[in-house]
Amino acid sequence: MKKVIKYLAPILLIIAVFNLNPLRTLCDWLVDTYHYKFANSSGDFYIRATSAENFEGIEESWHDYLKKGNVNSNDTTLYRLFPLNPFAFWRYYNYFNPIYKLPYKNIEEIPKLKSD
Repeated sequence: MKKVIKYLAPILLIIAVFNLNPLRTLCDWLVDTYHYKFANSSGDFYIRATSAENFEGIEESWHDYLKKGNVNSNDTTLYRLFPLNPFAFWRYYNYFNPIYKLPYKNIEEIPKLKSD
Protein backbone atom coordinates (compact mmCIF):
# COMPACT_ATOMS: atom_id res chain seq x y z
CA MET A 1 0.00 0.00 0.00
CA LYS A 2 2.85 2.39 0.78
CA LYS A 3 4.32 1.76 -2.68
CA VAL A 4 1.04 2.73 -4.31
CA ILE A 5 0.87 5.95 -2.30
CA LYS A 6 4.55 6.61 -2.99
CA TYR A 7 3.93 6.61 -6.76
CA LEU A 8 0.38 7.91 -6.84
CA ALA A 9 0.95 11.00 -4.66
CA PRO A 10 3.45 12.69 -7.03
CA ILE A 11 1.24 11.97 -10.04
CA LEU A 12 -1.80 13.50 -8.34
CA LEU A 13 0.29 16.47 -7.23
CA ILE A 14 1.47 17.11 -10.81
CA ILE A 15 -2.10 16.90 -12.11
CA ALA A 16 -3.29 19.31 -9.41
CA VAL A 17 -0.49 21.82 -10.04
CA PHE A 18 -1.11 21.86 -13.80
CA ASN A 19 -4.79 22.60 -13.20
CA LEU A 20 -4.12 25.70 -11.10
CA ASN A 21 -3.38 29.17 -12.38
CA PRO A 22 -0.95 30.23 -13.85
CA LEU A 23 0.06 26.82 -15.26
CA ARG A 24 -3.47 26.10 -16.49
CA THR A 25 -3.51 29.36 -18.43
CA LEU A 26 0.00 28.74 -19.73
CA CYS A 27 -0.95 25.27 -20.99
CA ASP A 28 -4.05 26.71 -22.67
CA TRP A 29 -1.84 29.25 -24.41
CA LEU A 30 1.07 26.95 -25.35
CA VAL A 31 -0.60 23.61 -26.00
CA ASP A 32 -4.28 24.25 -26.64
CA THR A 33 -4.34 27.43 -28.71
CA TYR A 34 -7.46 27.14 -30.88
CA HIS A 35 -8.11 23.62 -29.58
CA TYR A 36 -11.63 24.69 -28.68
CA LYS A 37 -13.73 24.64 -31.87
CA PHE A 38 -17.51 24.86 -32.18
CA ALA A 39 -19.97 24.60 -35.08
CA ASN A 40 -23.51 23.72 -36.01
CA SER A 41 -24.16 20.54 -38.02
CA SER A 42 -24.11 22.31 -41.39
CA GLY A 43 -20.90 24.23 -40.70
CA ASP A 44 -22.56 27.57 -41.47
CA PHE A 45 -21.58 28.71 -37.98
CA TYR A 46 -18.00 27.95 -36.95
CA ILE A 47 -15.92 29.54 -34.22
CA ARG A 48 -12.61 28.86 -32.49
CA ALA A 49 -11.73 29.89 -28.97
CA THR A 50 -8.28 30.38 -27.51
CA SER A 51 -9.42 29.22 -24.09
CA ALA A 52 -12.16 27.22 -22.42
CA GLU A 53 -12.76 30.24 -20.21
CA ASN A 54 -14.35 32.19 -23.09
CA PHE A 55 -17.66 30.32 -23.17
CA GLU A 56 -19.75 33.48 -22.71
CA GLY A 57 -18.27 34.97 -25.88
CA ILE A 58 -18.98 31.78 -27.80
CA GLU A 59 -22.58 31.67 -26.56
CA GLU A 60 -23.04 35.33 -27.47
CA SER A 61 -21.78 34.73 -31.02
CA TRP A 62 -24.03 31.67 -31.32
CA HIS A 63 -27.13 33.59 -30.19
CA ASP A 64 -26.29 36.45 -32.57
CA TYR A 65 -26.08 33.91 -35.40
CA LEU A 66 -29.47 32.42 -34.45
CA LYS A 67 -31.07 35.90 -34.32
CA LYS A 68 -30.16 36.52 -37.96
CA GLY A 69 -33.09 34.31 -38.85
CA ASN A 70 -31.71 32.53 -41.92
CA VAL A 71 -31.04 29.35 -39.95
CA ASN A 72 -32.52 25.97 -40.83
CA SER A 73 -34.91 24.94 -38.03
CA ASN A 74 -33.24 21.55 -37.54
CA ASP A 75 -29.75 23.10 -37.39
CA THR A 76 -29.97 24.99 -34.10
CA THR A 77 -27.63 22.86 -31.99
CA LEU A 78 -24.12 24.07 -31.21
CA TYR A 79 -21.57 21.26 -31.11
CA ARG A 80 -18.10 21.12 -29.63
CA LEU A 81 -15.65 19.72 -32.14
CA PHE A 82 -13.07 18.49 -29.67
CA PRO A 83 -13.31 15.24 -27.69
CA LEU A 84 -12.80 14.70 -24.00
CA ASN A 85 -9.21 13.44 -23.69
CA PRO A 86 -8.38 11.80 -20.33
CA PHE A 87 -4.64 11.87 -21.14
CA ALA A 88 -4.60 15.68 -21.40
CA PHE A 89 -4.37 16.09 -17.63
CA TRP A 90 -3.83 19.86 -17.86
CA ARG A 91 -7.44 20.19 -19.07
CA TYR A 92 -9.08 18.42 -16.12
CA TYR A 93 -10.12 21.74 -14.59
CA ASN A 94 -11.89 22.70 -17.82
CA TYR A 95 -13.97 19.50 -17.81
CA PHE A 96 -16.24 21.24 -15.29
CA ASN A 97 -16.69 24.15 -17.71
CA PRO A 98 -20.05 24.45 -19.55
CA ILE A 99 -18.38 23.87 -22.93
CA TYR A 100 -18.08 20.17 -22.13
CA LYS A 101 -21.85 19.97 -21.64
CA LEU A 102 -22.32 20.71 -25.35
CA PRO A 103 -22.83 17.61 -27.50
CA TYR A 104 -19.70 16.37 -29.26
CA LYS A 105 -19.50 16.00 -33.03
CA ASN A 106 -16.47 14.92 -35.02
CA ILE A 107 -15.28 17.67 -37.35
CA GLU A 108 -15.15 15.09 -40.18
CA GLU A 109 -18.95 14.75 -39.95
CA ILE A 110 -19.41 18.38 -41.02
CA PRO A 111 -18.89 18.60 -44.80
CA LYS A 112 -17.88 22.28 -44.88
CA LEU A 113 -15.19 21.78 -42.22
CA LYS A 114 -13.55 18.50 -43.27
CA SER A 115 -10.36 20.19 -44.45
CA ASP A 116 -9.87 22.27 -41.27
